Amino acid sequence: SGYQVTPLGSVGVAFDYIRNGDYDLVLLGKSILPGERERLTLLVRALGLRVPIVWVTDYPSDCAALADATISSEPIRLLQCIGELLATHSG
Repeated sequence: SGYQVTPLGSVGVAFDYIRNGDYDLVLLGKSILPGERERLTLLVRALGLRVPIVWVTDYPSDCAALADATISSEPIRLLQCIGELLATHSG
């Protein structure tokens, strides 16, 4: 049990990584511009993948309809949110 974080340099690279991998969750950080987060989220959804997508953002209402969850970068809350989503999607 654990996790692996894979930082990627562009939306295209991230999309290829997600499309060709087996992931339990996609976490899109604050360093990704909002428009790029939307684009990547829509691309992943278009693939039909059922992986939960979490956006780390200071403005949670930005993506309420697109992401499975939005969360601030507060470490404890971030880990709680990820744990809850993984428990919900695995069972």
